[in-house]
Amino acid sequence: MTAEEMRDCIRQAAQACREKDAIAFSRLFLPDAEVVLSNGACLVGRAEIARVTAAYFERCGEIAIAIHHIVVEGNSAVVEWSWQEGTLTENAIAIDFRSGAIAAWREYRR
Repeated sequence: MTAEEMRDCIRQAAQACREKDAIAFSRLFLPDAEVVLSNGACLVGRAEIARVTAAYFERCGEIAIAIHHIVVEGNSAVVEWSWQEGTLTENAIAIDFRSGAIAAWREYRR
């Protein structure tokens, strides 16, 4: 993937979250992708990512996301964004890409 394709994928992930669309979010990942949440939970596989994300979105009110920085290096990117659903949360996410999709997503909370 090009750097711009990786940035676009991250923007699509943010938009899917704003729209609370777990299917659109999960389609950005490889079938065997891994997501490590800031609470330490680990999701493996697109189906589990979709299931857990959908359950989370059901509990959420309106979601606002502001992307502050995206840094791309090789097949990896780091994004800093603010997530607001009730309270404001600032996250950094390390993302690895492979074969045109997200292979790994690791969240860190500030």
